[in-house]
Amino acid sequence: MRIITLILLLFFGTPAWAQSASDQNAKTLSTLTTDLPKAETKWKHIVIHHTASEWSSLKRIDAYHRKKFEDPDGIEYHFLIGNGKKAKDGLIELGRWRIQKRAIHLFKPDGAPDAIAISLVGNLHERKISKAQYTALVSLVSKLMAAYEIPIENVTTHTRVDGRLTVCPGKHFPYKSLIEDLRRATASDLSHP
Repeated sequence: MRIITLILLLFFGTPAWAQSASDQNAKTLSTLTTDLPKAETKWKHIVIHHTASEWSSLKRIDAYHRKKFEDPDGIEYHFLIGNGKKAKDGLIELGRWRIQKRAIHLFKPDGAPDAIAISLVGNLHERKISKAQYTALVSLVSKLMAAYEIPIENVTTHTRVDGRLTVCPGKHFPYKSLIEDLRRATASDLSHP
């Protein structure tokens, strides 16, 4: 059995299910802006959400959003970051990003009409973000900021756009730490051409 496994690995590489989330994320981030249809908008904001459900999955959210919003394009988040229950902890999955269309993810969409929506799987009103999710979020947001020239002032959360209409992404979401880490990441990128 080991010989067959080694032969398969030599010819086909490590299957996605066996790769770590960070290995898969590196591949996703390296191809983030390639082979995409032309976006219907110029991305200027990034809005962070949580699913409020610990057992959400890309497939489940896609089906729910198709029904709830009567949208044939499905999932209203551009990216979903797993929490280890239905997808690997910290795994970045492409949702609406593949089709480059705006998403209905805010109660007041005029607050960030040209926003990339990133959702963290889980209820961050009940628990803290995992280290893997946080690391993936910082990597994804800093990559998107650089690729689309999005200023740090335009990185926000659902509750910061819609106010008292929501607590998303939850009271345990570390917004201040995220902004500090993004400032460090962007400063590091600028000092290493």
